[in-house]
Amino acid sequence: MLTINEVLKQFSETLNDAFTVREKKQIGKMFLLSYLNISATDLMLRKNEVVDDSMGEKFNRAIEAINAGTPVQYVLGKAYFYGLELKIDERALIPRPETEELVDWVVESVNSSSSFSILDVGTGSGCIALALKDNLPNAEVFGVDQSDEALNLSQSNAKLLDLDVTFKKADALHLNAFFHRKWDVIVSNPPYIPTAEAAQMKPHVVDFEPKIALFVPDDDPLLFYKSIAQYAKENLNKNGKLFFEVHEDLAKETYELLLERGFSNVEIRTDLQEKERMVKGEL
Repeated sequence: MLTINEVLKQFSETLNDAFTVREKKQIGKMFLLSYLNISATDLMLRKNEVVDDSMGEKFNRAIEAINAGTPVQYVLGKAYFYGLELKIDERALIPRPETEELVDWVVESVNSSSSFSILDVGTGSGCIALALKDNLPNAEVFGVDQSDEALNLSQSNAKLLDLDVTFKKADALHLNAFFHRKWDVIVSNPPYIPTAEAAQMKPHVVDFEPKIALFVPDDDPLLFYKSIAQYAKENLNKNGKLFFEVHEDLAKETYELLLERGFSNVEIRTDLQEKERMVKGEL
């Protein structure tokens, strides 16, 4: 049997070199906190406490899965996004830090004291919609996705977090067939990676995360942006806002697309790595 401290050392010594020393330690702490259901303070105070054999085997299986390429969040079964703990698995993309920055932009751009409506297109795990509802309680928030599995996951997250968000099935390329109403905000992190780029991507992304949420045809990378922008043009209220997360190499093209569709105050915003990853337009 191993102590908590020895389990932490096991993660550091047996996780493969895809991770830095610091990342290995952090991953070990994440699994200890989650599997043992203890706080970070408890982790320090109880570091010499023995972990029973069954739990030790659970930690071993986690290490094996991670070393086989499964994303840490999928093995752990959860991800943290904008202060929320979300259930996460292969049914949806793993939430990224840059998407938190997109949520930041929406939150700072609306009048949170008034009531208004938000549509999140391609909601996946529900991370954007749920984070917006958590921070903008006066908003009526909807999330749509074409994947039944993703919707089951997002609905589960809404229930776990006790957040009143409505999730429905809809095809991002044919939104008018599903929704005939007006919105104050439309936000989307749609598929935007050209298929040709898959060869340069990390295996744990390509092999495990849902391809339908990642890739677009090489000859039409703005496929989803065109459709969502047209829907937004027709269905946003006056002064309504459209927010996109975008491919860093396609931000300027998306900017031009919104101008062509008649949006005003179109703006590109960079993420913390100074990459052009977000675009906003207003009506």
